[in-house]
Amino acid sequence: MQMKATSPEEQIQTLHSELETVRTTLKERDQEIARFQEDLRKTKMKLIEAQKVAALVAELKIEATTDRLTGCWNQNKLTDDLEVQKKGTLIYFKLDNIGKINDALGFEAGNETVIQIIRHLQKFLIKDYQLYRCWRSEFAILIKDSTDEGFELTEKIREYLDTIHIMYQNTRIVPALLFSLTDLALGDPIRHVYITLEEAKKTKKTLVYSEELDSQEQFLKGLEESKTVSEAFEKNLFFPVFQGIRDNRRCSPHYQKIHKFECLIRLQSGEKVLSPFFFIKALEQGHQLSRATKIMIMKSCEAMAPYTYDFSLNLTEQDLLDESMLEYILFQFEGNRIDPQRVTFEILEGIGSLESDIILQFLHTLKTKGCKIAIDDFGAEQSNIGRLLNFEPDFIKIDARFIKNLATDKKSRIIVENVYDLATRIGAEVVAEFVENEAIQQVIEDIGIHFSQGYLFSAPKADLPKPD
Repeated sequence: MQMKATSPEEQIQTLHSELETVRTTLKERDQEIARFQEDLRKTKMKLIEAQKVAALVAELKIEATTDRLTGCWNQNKLTDDLEVQKKGTLIYFKLDNIGKINDALGFEAGNETVIQIIRHLQKFLIKDYQLYRCWRSEFAILIKDSTDEGFELTEKIREYLDTIHIMYQNTRIVPALLFSLTDLALGDPIRHVYITLEEAKKTKKTLVYSEELDSQEQFLKGLEESKTVSEAFEKNLFFPVFQGIRDNRRCSPHYQKIHKFECLIRLQSGEKVLSPFFFIKALEQGHQLSRATKIMIMKSCEAMAPYTYDFSLNLTEQDLLDESMLEYILFQFEGNRIDPQRVTFEILEGIGSLESDIILQFLHTLKTKGCKIAIDDFGAEQSNIGRLLNFEPDFIKIDARFIKNLATDKKSRIIVENVYDLATRIGAEVVAEFVENEAIQQVIEDIGIHFSQGYLFSAPKADLPKPD
């Protein structure tokens, strides 16, 4: 059978059709290659992002376990390591005179003392020992040796540190160190070294933990406090109560309303309401004070949000050194629409690190936002007038021990009058705490003290009074 011949035009058309098919195929392949390349680019980007995240996580982990001042391990790292290491010895020691160093030479001198102690120990500890700075003036060494070998090492450390010269601005600083040890096999090493440190403070000797130092009553009390605090965090049992502060200038026999309150922490334990006396030590030893403070700030702001009352909140030393605290405070103000001008932060007068630039900046920021600062329990410690000038406090709260005897003790009255005179000279107002009867209140008014706080006018209550 003879095939039909195609014309040149048909052949050209066929070639064009085949060429178009090839072009379409190539275009589809190009698109497929482009999609592949885009997927590859996205995969590379995800890989880069994953690497960045992994690096950031690693960096945060290092930061979370490293002490910023000294560069050595911190309390978080010690806690992690104690979870792993169950045999050996924990050596725990404390710079007991850090407060005196800060008072005499300033906070930077205290920092320099800590730095030099760590540097000297890093040179001295030639074996593979783990060195930690656990808190402002507390340190730890974790070793795999027995307590006998740990005790021998501790005595060598003590002798070595006695020979070094810690200098700050041409002044020699002599660190007063307390040492304690515990066998990790006994369990609960942090509690054990704290118990032993308390005894070491009395004897000024290096002590190894033993059951004789830890009576059954103390053990059960500490255990119960720790359990109570743990349960309080888990079940949200911390809550504020509010004690009124009377403005003596605004009040009269016909005008006794309270317009300002101090927010005080309480813990609900079954049917009982516990004051800080029953759980504050457990919070301190567990380094949980800042966590409890944040709960107090949140719940106090929530409670105060519907009202216009002024109110005060307490900040501890741990709070002032907590880098996240300031941001948290401002976050709660914004979330609850709290005018910062309503809020006063009370700072204990005896805190050793109050001259820290970090803390002063913390408080300065609060003041620039409109908050006020009060020095609490003024007179309870050896007062530092320089701190008052640095703080520029808005209020000074006189320690209760001077107020409770004010009506009967002449010396107490002289002290209170002098504090009042000092406060007014620096532009601060004065609050008298522990006002429990009319006789005390009368002397307070005679002196001219601006505010009174105590059971005479207001017991701490969980509910705020409704405004007029």
